[in-house]
Parts: sequence; C-alpha cells; structure tokens
Amino acid sequence: MVWDQDVAGSNPVVPTILPGVQQFPIRASLPCYSAETVDGQRGGGVFEKSIRALRKLNTVGYVTTLPLNLVHTPAGPQLPPAQAEVEADVRLELRSRLGIEFTRLIAITNQPIARFAEDLRALGQWDSYLELLANSFKTGNRFGIGVPKYDQRRLAGRSV
Repeated sequence: MVWDQDVAGSNPVVPTILPGVQQFPIRASLPCYSAETVDGQRGGGVFEKSIRALRKLNTVGYVTTLPLNLVHTPAGPQLPPAQAEVEADVRLELRSRLGIEFTRLIAITNQPIARFAEDLRALGQWDSYLELLANSFKTGNRFGIGVPKYDQRRLAGRSV
C-alpha cells in the first residue's frame, strides 16, 4: 500500500494499492478509545496518529474486504474486561465518535516487561500483579497472539 499526495501535494491521504502486491490482514494495537489513556501509555500524539492510520486503512478497504483487528490492553495492573463486552464498547465509541470500523477486537493481558515492568516496580505493584496473573491463569485459555503451536503445547503443560 502506498500513500500518494493529493493534487496540491500537501496531504498524503490518497491511497493506492499496488497491482500484484499481496494484501494481508492487519492486527493493530489500540489500547483504548480515549486519547488521554493512549497518549499516557504510548506518548503524546500517538492516539491521533493511530486514528489517522485506521481511517486510511478503512478508506482502502480494510474491514469491508480485508480484516482489520484491534488489540486492546488495559491501562495499569489489571486484567482486560470480558472480550465481548470490551469489543462492543470500543466498536460503539470508535464508530460513533471517530467513524472508525474494525473487524474484531482482541483483549489481552499486559505482560510485565519493559516499561510496564518498571512502572509496576516503581509503584510497588510488581508482586500483586504477578499474583493476579498467577491466580487468574486457566489452562483452557488460548496462549496468546503469535505464540507458535509448539510453544502453546509446551506452555499448556506448565503449572503457574
């Protein structure tokens, strides 16, 4: 996908799909439909950039012809809400407030790594979050996005 400039040359919003280029489903992370929350998690201006990108994807046929799935992660040391509930809420907000459509929403748990791990430790919530994860673990749950099948089988036999 290439984004050409408009006739005036100042607005890169006219999409062009290149002939012969394989198109593929997209999975995009959007932790929340609130600019304040997203910018707080990811940095100033990230929400607006994400919304612009999602609108461009909608314009070129994502959702109507190709899947555009969003990944939701809760802010802070908590589990995500129920999948169907959060998907309905996000769909309503994005559609009504921002004109954004998506195919499916995937709610996942934050992994305690990198900046999130540092934040948990700084706030004294590291141990309680790990306890929450361990107490909430269910072997019947799917083992995440992008985990190869052999790792899923290996992890399924592990106790937490």
